[in-house]
Amino acid sequence: MKIRTIGKLAGISAFALMLATGGSPAFAQYSAAAPRSGHAETWQSNGVQSVGVFAEVDNSLNVTVTDLNFGRIAATAYPAESSTLQIGPDGLLAEGARSAGGATIQAAGDATKTQGILAITGAFASTIIYTTYNNVTDMTCSTVATPSCTGAPSLIITNIVDDASTPGSWTAPSTVVIGHGTTNPSGDLTFNVGATIQTQSTAPVTAVTAYPGGLYSGYFDVTLTY
Repeated sequence: MKIRTIGKLAGISAFALMLATGGSPAFAQYSAAAPRSGHAETWQSNGVQSVGVFAEVDNSLNVTVTDLNFGRIAATAYPAESSTLQIGPDGLLAEGARSAGGATIQAAGDATKTQGILAITGAFASTIIYTTYNNVTDMTCSTVATPSCTGAPSLIITNIVDDASTPGSWTAPSTVVIGHGTTNPSGDLTFNVGATIQTQSTAPVTAVTAYPGGLYSGYFDVTLTY
């Protein structure tokens, strides 16, 4: 489990608002070093005074991230045909049918499987937060960790989806749907994220090909914004 801080998209500028009471025999410039609160001052009649305007910008979100994991699987590729495996935002697995040529993915359903989890804490209360998914990469086997993976086909990520009240999603090749949910009164909100993968059906796959054993990994980016 990893803890990351993700920036919010916001922009607020502080400026001085001038109040005129008529005439201009005197002018007092207010230094905007810190906000005044209930501070008594003596102003000149018909003078011009300044009042500060302040905003404290906080562009951070505290997010605890759990990476999505399909657990142990068995997979075979076949040219021009694919089989799929889905893990939903609820963590449940759904296997697609074996193709006519023999492409298949089967999941062990062991304890390592989990949906992705984005747990936000301490954000603005009762406030909408938007999700955007993009920059999705295929899942490949590390030839450094597993030399036998050299030339292995990839597992192709074809869909990302969350369980927001208005679900956010990404669908291959590049369809993005921006989703959103609302924080609770404590400023907390959790997005559960599912994905669908499929066997590769293009080169280097030219015949029935069993995937070499090893850890296959891919990535996608998520943007969280107010």
